[in-house]
Amino acid sequence: MKKFIALFCISLCISFNAEASYVDEMEELGTMAGIGLACKASKFETFEMISAAILRAKATSQKQENKGIIAYNTAKANSYTKQINSKLMPCNEVKSRFDNQQIFETVIYKNGTVTTPDGKTISPRIAYDVSTNNSKTYHINQPKLPKKTAPAIGHISR
Repeated sequence: MKKFIALFCISLCISFNAEASYVDEMEELGTMAGIGLACKASKFETFEMISAAILRAKATSQKQENKGIIAYNTAKANSYTKQINSKLMPCNEVKSRFDNQQIFETVIYKNGTVTTPDGKTISPRIAYDVSTNNSKTYHINQPKLPKKTAPAIGHISR
């Protein structure tokens, strides 16, 4: 019984840690998005599309995804306000750094699967057709993809 309780506590700690790291990652993405938006970075909309795909693909449940959305949007609003009000960094420098981030090497497939620049493939818990809810079209530099899964080109709107 003691072993069961110990294993349960360890697994509970691991799941809380995983959720915390997911929310932290969404906050980081939101912070970058807010600063890019404030400085009118040219790749801002593409960044939003990639962030939305990552947010959805990495969430292990709808509840976690909702927490990620809140964390992303709160961090985005806060960093936008700070950049507008106090110019954390000169906008010319922000634009240059923002538009040259490694995140733009991300590949998003039509079923919502994401391949990160470091080669990790992340599949969403529920496959979805990324291309059906597009309001705009964005072209991302993508390598040749397998014939079975076509990449999605577009903006994920909620």
